[in-house]
Amino acid sequence: MVLIVVKKVHELTGAEYKQCWGLTLGRYGDMQRELAFERNEGIAGEALAIMLKDKERIVAWALIQPPGELSANWAAGFFTRPSERRKGYGTRLMRYVQYNFTPVQCWAYDVASGGFFRNFANEIVCDKETRTWIESV
Repeated sequence: MVLIVVKKVHELTGAEYKQCWGLTLGRYGDMQRELAFERNEGIAGEALAIMLKDKERIVAWALIQPPGELSANWAAGFFTRPSERRKGYGTRLMRYVQYNFTPVQCWAYDVASGGFFRNFANEIVCDKETRTWIESV
């Protein structure tokens, strides 16, 4: 059974941190850098890792950062393990985030992720490459 586990980033176990670190786009995305920043220097330790776990294996996760100097909204990054995509895990995470962290700002990495974010209300979605608005609801 896949359960939602929510932890402050600085409270992740070594195994959880390693899995989250690996479940990103690496140097091509922002989540690795933001995860490391939040673990070491984040704003009052408020950033959260919201994980969907099947026993000890993380199948999908979201990094949620509090409003700060750059944005008045919560910021969220999402990643689903490639072998677990199209099974509803991203949707489950997004619904949890929408319920608990509105408004939230989500950066679309590519066209596919932009399409995913457009399926949900209450998001501010921006194209990562051009930083232009795709949609603002």
